[in-house]
Amino acid sequence: MLKISKKSVTAMGNATGMKANPIAELLNLPASDQTMNIENGWQELLPVVLNPHTMAAVIALTNDEPEFFSVLTKDRSSVLCGMPDDLFTAQLFGLPEMAVDLTQRLGIVPEEVPVIRQELSADAIITFFCIADHIKRSKLEYMLNPDRKLFAVTQEMIAARFADIQAKDDIRWLSALSSKLRIGVQPDFAAGLKELIVAGLLTRDGEFLNITEESSVFFGEFTESKVVYGINSIFYTEGRLNFQPLMFIRTPLFIWYCDLSDKGIIASINQEQVLYMLLETLSSGDGVLDTSLAKTETTPLPSPVTVPIPEPVPPATEPAQQQPAPAPDSAQPAGWQCPACGQINTGMFCKKDGTPRPVENAATPSLGGKKTCKNCGNAVPAGAAFCKNCGAKQQ
Repeated sequence: MLKISKKSVTAMGNATGMKANPIAELLNLPASDQTMNIENGWQELLPVVLNPHTMAAVIALTNDEPEFFSVLTKDRSSVLCGMPDDLFTAQLFGLPEMAVDLTQRLGIVPEEVPVIRQELSADAIITFFCIADHIKRSKLEYMLNPDRKLFAVTQEMIAARFADIQAKDDIRWLSALSSKLRIGVQPDFAAGLKELIVAGLLTRDGEFLNITEESSVFFGEFTESKVVYGINSIFYTEGRLNFQPLMFIRTPLFIWYCDLSDKGIIASINQEQVLYMLLETLSSGDGVLDTSLAKTETTPLPSPVTVPIPEPVPPATEPAQQQPAPAPDSAQPAGWQCPACGQINTGMFCKKDGTPRPVENAATPSLGGKKTCKNCGNAVPAGAAFCKNCGAKQQ
């Protein structure tokens, strides 16, 4: 892992004629007129950091403890970046290994768990999260005061609760995190509630809203989230700026994918689908923006785009031997020891010195059957979108 002051990153770029593009500017790397030689070890990282194809800003919540980091990608190279204080920390990773590591932290979904899919707009999803947050908070308040009504909610209550959470920027709550990923777009609660009622997730009794029997388990799952990734992937395609706001949420029984584009979706998915959607999200860009097209003033981002959910691939007639399933508490990330200072951690970075969590050489979840990578010849699962060995797209 390399550490350097934020200003030195652009200074090294200036020394080599490598101008930072607008994506790198989103990392809050200050402009610099200094001249300096490239410090040892930065030769491979600097082109990815200053001229990435894709920047994925990630907010990870593990048992409500937030952690911020970014993944920068160019071609087949991926750099994991942390920004404690005025430092910029960076470490080069293979993109497939990075995606596998993030996927495994979400754990395994039991095969008998049903598939749930609900198309909802971003307004409805954020409203849904507001109600789930309200239920969670009401349960906590009820424990302190059993005389209060356990659950009562109106549109005004939802808006007030959200305003309080947003004012505190408390992203431990799903409503605040999902709204933050929309880059300042405020949710329309009236439209969101109307959509949830039409979908059969809520009923209205005068001014009060009630959860239907069919959706009670649905809401209950989201009050007990264990691991959450909020991702805003920003990238260029043909010189045009795009962004993808999405979430992966591990609850007691499910892994959920939440598409926060204008026409979004909440869907339960399996570990294989998570892996390939992460690979797609972290490598969406097809080129670096020409420096002559760099923005001269702040402009709003276009409407967010969607990451499609791949269809599960049925197992082969004679499936490859699989690894034993992990224990039921696999959604709880195991601790790891920092190789630099010995600190025990659970997140992506060491709490003491900022060292990134070592990425294990983990096997890609099997999709049943095998084929050969068209780029390097390595064996890959049938239906795989990327090669784990070289990162080349297969479809």
